[in-house]
Amino acid sequence: MTSKKPSIPLSAVSLETGTPEFGPSDLTEFRTRIRPFPKDVGERDCYQYLLEQMRATPDRAPGPKVDFENSCRRQFRVTVDSFQYCWREAIELTGACWDQPGRRSK
Repeated sequence: MTSKKPSIPLSAVSLETGTPEFGPSDLTEFRTRIRPFPKDVGERDCYQYLLEQMRATPDRAPGPKVDFENSCRRQFRVTVDSFQYCWREAIELTGACWDQPGRRSK
């Protein structure tokens, strides 16, 4: 008993050649893990301090980020990651221009 395989019709559409069509690129950031904020008292105090400083001078930071990082890490006992998170969140909330690269203007 021999069975015959059904034939697969080949249409002209399946044989078309050319460049593939791609949609617009989506560069949206997706955060897969939601982080509780602030995670402890030190992080909360660091965040409040940065908010006060950024609201006082939103156009220009009074010093380099490294100085803020060192003083906040010493004063509030936060980790590097905690400071970076507080820095980003404070800039986002206040709209301060503190994240601009390069030397500060005089």
